[in-house]
Amino acid sequence: MSHSLQNKGRVCLFLALAALLAPVVPTASAGSTSTFAVEQSCPTSEIPCLYHVGAGEQPDEAHGMAGYLTVEKPNIETSHSNRFEWSDGQLFMANSSTNDVIELGWVVEKNPTGRDVYGHSEDPGEPHLLLGVRTGARENQAGSFERVTGDHDLGGHFHPASDAPVTPNGDISQDLNSSVLFHIGYHAGNNAWWIQYGSKWIGYIDASYWPGSRFKSANYLEWYGEVGSYARRLPCIQMGNGVYGSHRGSARMSRLSYEVYDSEGHSISVRANATMRDSDSPDRSGEHGWDGIPRPGTGSTRAFFYGGPGYSCRY
Repeated sequence: MSHSLQNKGRVCLFLALAALLAPVVPTASAGSTSTFAVEQSCPTSEIPCLYHVGAGEQPDEAHGMAGYLTVEKPNIETSHSNRFEWSDGQLFMANSSTNDVIELGWVVEKNPTGRDVYGHSEDPGEPHLLLGVRTGARENQAGSFERVTGDHDLGGHFHPASDAPVTPNGDISQDLNSSVLFHIGYHAGNNAWWIQYGSKWIGYIDASYWPGSRFKSANYLEWYGEVGSYARRLPCIQMGNGVYGSHRGSARMSRLSYEVYDSEGHSISVRANATMRDSDSPDRSGEHGWDGIPRPGTGSTRAFFYGGPGYSCRY
């Protein structure tokens, strides 16, 4: 739930979207077996239409979260729009009482000029690494992120690798169509949230970014696909790879998990018992732009398929 600037300014604007999206914890139906995206808000000069398909969980306390996401390259039709639009797949973790947030995933953003909102003119429309950080009204796409430049021993299973392969906003098109681990984990040893992409820890966000270093655990977690538009209420934007989650060959998120500390301060991975978001579709004669469904045989929603073509598309 986040995204964009005018280069730097656009990035903050993009992140402001995140603020509009999930700080308020939605209620979910425990018996839901599939879901349709819901319109969260509508275009004005500052507020986009946001649509989501995914699963969430509300643990008492979590010190990290992870999931394997297929990196996708959705189409975003911009020929009839002069405003920014985007599609992403991501992890979202928050403390609902303080509204502190970290988001991690992949994103594709485009505007009518052919440049994406990060100013990557050399590869418009390619997936990039999304890292969003928020505290209250303050948004930050990358300024609080410290890149790993050497080996760091954090104890336990935390051993960030040198030569990190990517940084926030970095091009990750080399992993297109692959299932990649995205992981956020808090380490008390250096009071920071560490960010993992694939097999490597790529950097961290110091807890001092938040007032009084207060954000050290989360009680609200979501894994989801998102579509956002400043231009249209029913946008022609693919979610995932453009295939409905209820159809064969769609994008997926799997091995959803989160972490807690035991009595000795060791991080323990917990299998997610997430619930698919039970939401309403936009009112358009029963037409659905995107949907999702739990992966068969997984019991609780520890994996799901999601995506869709958007509305009235002419690519």
